[in-house]
This record gives sequence, C-alpha cells and structure tokens, in this order.
Amino acid sequence: MEGRVLILGVTGMLGSKVFEVGLEEQIDILGTSRKMLDKSFSDFPKERIEYLEILDAKTIGSLLEKICPETVINCIGVIKSSNVSEENMQEINDDFPHLLAQECSQRGIRLLQISTDCVFSGKKGKYSEEDTPDPEDLYGRTKLNGEIYMPPHLTIRTSIIGVELNHEKSLISWFLSNKIGSTIKGFTKAVWSGLTTRALAKILFTFAIGENKEVTGLIHVAGDSISKYDLLQLFKKYFVHEVNIVSDESFVCNRSLISKKISLAIPSIEEMLKELVERDLKK
Repeated sequence: MEGRVLILGVTGMLGSKVFEVGLEEQIDILGTSRKMLDKSFSDFPKERIEYLEILDAKTIGSLLEKICPETVINCIGVIKSSNVSEENMQEINDDFPHLLAQECSQRGIRLLQISTDCVFSGKKGKYSEEDTPDPEDLYGRTKLNGEIYMPPHLTIRTSIIGVELNHEKSLISWFLSNKIGSTIKGFTKAVWSGLTTRALAKILFTFAIGENKEVTGLIHVAGDSISKYDLLQLFKKYFVHEVNIVSDESFVCNRSLISKKISLAIPSIEEMLKELVERDLKK
C-alpha cells in the first residue's frame, strides 16, 4: 500500500495501535500527540510525531500543508468514561471532525472518521447502515453528530477492545485487575460485535490507502456477535487469568452491528484475542 497517512491521536488505545501497525507494515505514516510522549511510547520514532495542542482551523490547516497526507485517520475522541465536561465532549467528538473534514476537503485529502456502536440504543441489535440511530446519552449523540458522510470521506462505525499503553481504563485492563480467584459478573444479555484494535487497524489501512480507498460515506465494521459473559470467558481462557465469572441477566443491551454495504474478512473473536495475547499483551 502506497500513500502517506496521518494518524491524529497516537496516544489513545486505537491511535497508538494504528500507528504501531503502520510502522510494522512500513507505511509512510506520521502521527500527532497533544503532549510529549512518555516512556510508554518509546518505540515510536519521535521524528514521525507532530505535537498538536490546539485543534483550530489554522493549526490543522498548517499541519496538513506541512505533511501533505493522502489520508487522515482521526483517532482523537473523548470516550464515555472520560471525566470531562459536556462542552469538551461536544468540541472534540462533534465540532472537531467537521472542522477537520473542511480542512481536508480544501486540500483534496481523504478523512476516515471513527464512530461507535453507541449511536444506537441497543434495544434492537444487528444494526445496519440503514437503521436510524437513537443514542441515549451525550457520548452517543456527540459521536453521531461528528460523523462525516460527504465524499471523499468515510465514517466507520465500530467498537473495539485492546491494550492501552499508558492508561488502565479498558475492559481488558479491568478484567486483569481482578484478583485471581475473585468473582465478577458477566452480562449474558449484553451483546457486542467489535474488534481488537490490531484487527481494526489493519482494516483501516485498506480504507486509507488500500483496496477499499474508494469507499465513501458510512460503513459498519463488525465481527461476530458475542455476549459480554462469553467474551469474559474468552478473556479468562486466552489471558490465563483464573477468576470466577457468574452470569447476570440484569443488563440488557444489544448494540451489535452488521454491514449491508461492504463484505470484509473479519477474524473470529478467538483469532483476534490469540493475536492480541501474542503481539500486544504485556507479560
């Protein structure tokens, strides 16, 4: 795959993995960070990192003029569990993608905007691109409002699990933080259809500069559906972390996604977890 790719937000759980995979695949890749990288990112070549504190049109425009990427992948976002103000979530998840899309459009640059399954309430499940979003919280609403559909850009709705380099807030980190022999709950009626960050990163590059780079608008990228209870059982198996997982039917939510617009070869969740353990999990 040829073409320069700019990753915005290389310190987050997704952005760091996209940047890492890009380096592994010898892609012409650069990234941005809001602050100086700490030792968690010692493998990232500093000459490929631009520091971006202010997300305004002038700063973004100057960066794009300097780097001249073919595609920008926006991994900057405020997640649901973040301790931030409503105003900040609005600015980052909703306003910034539109500013970024405008600056990219003016320069003939393609934008990949990452969205979420949380634009849906979870009352139905198996949501396709044709389903009407019905978010129930501020996070879902801001991510929905930040979606970019106009060509040549593409919004990808998905959900991820992965290993963070400098924080311990992910589902996997939570699971491993439970002591051996302890008991945790697994929701049998909470259904998920996401990918590991590594698996998604590989797919993103096919949309950035690979065989899917002509796809525009909106698509869903999802794997097989699985309950959170069964997912935790797979965590227990592949991470060899002996906790007791009891089933709990009290929480009902099915945000599983399907795509009616594109057919992708998505690995099984067991294949993705096996690769995560082999490549990404800190021993």
